[in-house]
Order: sequence, then C-alpha cells, then structure tokens
Amino acid sequence: MYYCSRADNKQSYRFGWDDAGGIRVEGSGRITHRSYARNLASLLAPPILVGALACGGGDAGPMRSRGPSPKVPIQFLPGTFKPAGRLLQGRQGLAAIALSADRILVMGGCATPGGAGLNSVELYTPSTGQSEPTYAMNQGRVGHAVARINPSLALVTGGTCGICEVYDLDSRLFTPTGSMAWDRSRHTAIHLTSPPGVLIIGGVTAKTNPTPLIEFFDPNTGSFKAAGNLALAPGHSATLLPNGKILLVSHSTTGDGWRPFAALYDPASKTARATHGQPGTPREGHQSVLLVHPPKVLILGGNDGSGPLASAEWYDPTTEQFQLCPNPMLTPRTDFGAAIMDHDQVLLLGGTADGRTACASAERFDSTTQSFATTGALNLPRRHPCVLRLDSGKVLVLGGSNEKQGCLKEIEVYSVPEPSPTPEPPRLPWRPLP
Repeated sequence: MYYCSRADNKQSYRFGWDDAGGIRVEGSGRITHRSYARNLASLLAPPILVGALACGGGDAGPMRSRGPSPKVPIQFLPGTFKPAGRLLQGRQGLAAIALSADRILVMGGCATPGGAGLNSVELYTPSTGQSEPTYAMNQGRVGHAVARINPSLALVTGGTCGICEVYDLDSRLFTPTGSMAWDRSRHTAIHLTSPPGVLIIGGVTAKTNPTPLIEFFDPNTGSFKAAGNLALAPGHSATLLPNGKILLVSHSTTGDGWRPFAALYDPASKTARATHGQPGTPREGHQSVLLVHPPKVLILGGNDGSGPLASAEWYDPTTEQFQLCPNPMLTPRTDFGAAIMDHDQVLLLGGTADGRTACASAERFDSTTQSFATTGALNLPRRHPCVLRLDSGKVLVLGGSNEKQGCLKEIEVYSVPEPSPTPEPPRLPWRPLP
C-alpha cells in the first residue's frame, strides 16, 4: 500500500490496487470510476507510466516507482547577428586574439583579396564597438597564426614569411624573435603546457608547397627546433585532445585524387601516426571542435575536391574511430567560421556553399539531438571570417570578404537569449474524494 496526503496535512489517504485491478482507498472501498481515479491522481506528481499512477517509494507490486525525475528539456531560442562597429581597415586572412574580456588584438591580413600582407594592427573594444590603431608588426602578414606563450606574451608566426615576433601585452610592442626553418601560411599554432611552448604544424610556403616539418617554439630560448614531420594538405584542422595529443584531419597529398587522412601527433615523443580509423570523407577548409558531451571531436563541412560538403563526422578519442553524424548540415559550406556555444552547441556561419560566392547563412548544431537548426543570418556574406568566442558568451565576427564589398571592415556580434526550461503543464487542483 502507498500513502498520500494534502499539502496542509489535514487529510491523508492509503491506497493501492486490489485483485480486480481497481484502486482501493482506505475507508472508501473499491474505486473504479475514472473521475475518482483522477481525483486520486491529483494528489500525486504527474504520471510517467502509461495506464498506471506513478508515485515515489513503495513496494514492488503492481505500482512501479517513478525513479529519478526526467531531465527537463531546454528550449533554445534563435540568436541574431548585430552590427558591432568597424575595423579601421578591411581585412581578410587576419589573426586576432583576446587580450582581456574587453580588448581584442587584430593583426595583419590583406586589404584586397589576394593582396599583400598588412603589418597594421588594431585594438578593438567590444563594449564600445570602437577600434583604434596601435603599434604595427615588423612584417606584413596574411594567413598567419597567433598563440599565447603565457598570460603576458603572444607569438605571431608565418604569413608567407618565416620571421616571427612576440607581442608584449604590457608594452603593446612587437619584438622579432627566432625564425622558423620554413616560411609558411595557413598553418596552425597550438599553445602547449607540456612541454611549455608553441607547436607549429602544416601550412604552405610562398610557392604553395605543403610544409611537412613540424616545429616547436621554446620560449626560454626564443628559438624554433624541429619536432617531427607530417605532410598535410592546406586547410587542415588541428584539435588538442584531453590526453595531450593533437588530432590532425586533412586529406592525402599523394596518389591519384583526394583520400581521407587523419593522424595523431604526440608532443612528448614528437611523433605522428595515422589514427586507427580514418575519416569517411577527405576534407580541407573544414572546422573541428572538441565537445564535452559527448567527449568527442566534431568535424564539419569543408571541401572534398569536388565542392563544399554538408556532412559532419564524429571522432572518438578512446577508440580512434570516425562515425558519420546522422544529420547533415543544412547548408554545404567551406571556408566558414565556427564557435562553441554554451550547452555544447556549435555555431556555424558564412563561408561558401558553391565554392564561388560568399554566403550569409548561419546554423547551430545541438549535440544532444545531433541535428542542425537555422539561426539568424549574418548582415553581410563572409568568406574566411575570423571568429572569436568572448567571455560574455557572445561570438565576435571579424573581417573576411565577399564579391561585392571585397575585404570587410564591418564587425558583427552574435548573441542568443539564455535558454529556459520547458514549463511543465499545470497540476490539477487538489480535490478530496467524496
């Protein structure tokens, strides 16, 4: 038998099921009429079992326990892009890094698509939407990379040259440091804590040849040293995994046509090897993001040699296997931007859907449903945008280009209202049994 009482504890009932399947309430005999059953149900939490009343606790008879409360679903509201000021110079192929919660360093790029690299630098303040000039770099750069060395220093590498510089957040000055063995652009620079330094992977030379040499910048000596070899096609992705290894996704650079290729690089041993499983699709110009729930890498879009892709794949670090995401992106896209949002959502924006024309569409991936949904579009189409997630949770979109306006000055910011739990249906008022 089970017990239930009014909130004011003035009345209580003892009830259960008899052999005929009716509800028995102490002092009132058998009850089989539905209205009485509903009255009794109003004393309880909302039922979760079909054809039976649900109640916490009790013995293991015909009535089953409610168990843990089900997770309340979350309603995700659509986000919007809003204008957030202008850069002093239109830029594509720029690099940017957050110096603080309200200070963004914007460096280099080109002022016209395919143009020479700029050495000019700006400081952008998100709270005011204002950008101001600051000390320039020593070299013009486009397609370069920036990574933190420590809280007060950042390393700027490549951009069609091998000369590198260190930016001091306190003095706001760029100081030349050691040079890489290879000039490179479109590479990745990854801050490492063990060993401490910055790892440089992939990219192409000024003659568009892939650079197989992996290099490591040692902040103690201010110099670069060889750290292994791995041939990667341009437009690869590099993701630092929780175990300290780096997942590299690309396509093969030898043989007839493009073939899928992925590798794991171990900074401790300075070696790279192919993953146990390989991706289902060759990609370049794609995006890879590490999610927490589930703890996997999501690989999105890109180009397979015949055009932009809408497919997405999961990589499981524990098994080193790839699996196709059950739902494709709403729009094929390459050369686009991506940012991780709260609640393990991923924002995808811009790029090109046909390989020629920049697009303004955006979509959001929900890891719980493994599906994509539309969200507010960019105010301007952008290819090769620079995307930064701010401490406030908003996403900053800088630079890029389109066919009509060329390299863009306009800045946009994406924000979404905080999701709210789906409201539960109201409970029936308590009604005493006659």
